[in-house]
Amino acid sequence: MVREALKEAVDKVDWPAAQRALSSAASHPAVHQVGAATLQLVTSCSAYSAALALVHVSAGCLRIHTATPLLGPLGGLAAVAAASVAAGHVSRATLAALQFLLRHEFRRLLPSHLAKPGAYGFLHVPTSAAEYATAAEKAQLAVLFGRDGCHHCGTWRNGVIGDHMPPYKVVRDAVAAREAAGGFEKLLRQAADALGLKDNSLKQVYYAQCRDCSGRQAQLMRNGTRATILPGPHCLRSWWAAGG
Repeated sequence: MVREALKEAVDKVDWPAAQRALSSAASHPAVHQVGAATLQLVTSCSAYSAALALVHVSAGCLRIHTATPLLGPLGGLAAVAAASVAAGHVSRATLAALQFLLRHEFRRLLPSHLAKPGAYGFLHVPTSAAEYATAAEKAQLAVLFGRDGCHHCGTWRNGVIGDHMPPYKVVRDAVAAREAAGGFEKLLRQAADALGLKDNSLKQVYYAQCRDCSGRQAQLMRNGTRATILPGPHCLRSWWAAGG
């Protein structure tokens, strides 16, 4: 009976909706900050414990124990001091490593997803109330295209257009899913609203895109065809060697 009840409860879960909710929550900057702080805490606690264990083993090898006059309490004090110093160094090293990874953006070495900002999309242009890019916005996009190329494939060929990110279809589908959502996803959204966590994941901006990638993106939105795009040999960049 219990197994059947669990199976029925699992079958009722809207897994795609739950996945969308978790993905949206995971992309929030507050979640990133909490994750970084948690990683720092875990690594520093691990370093503290490892340093204490090392001092403990060293004291055993030197035959220093709790009853050893003078060296006993001094050894304990030295153990705490050494462990604290080790934890502090590891915590700072963890923070520096996270900053290095985020600053260099190694993800840009991977293929671009046509429904997401691409590997070459360093800058974007805010959208206006107009459905398509205005003359001023097109001028800004042309500058970005001349500097970085198409944000998906990196080419400087085939002309530039303003690519809405996220695409209109993604926004429409997400809004419809939110309106129809219930259960776990609705609970997460209510919790985010209560905490004042504003969701800007559906706010559109313009990226500079070539016409070829625009056509591939349209096919993806209509037919669900190939979602990733590889850069051509003429689109290699010097910053690849530095990890983005």
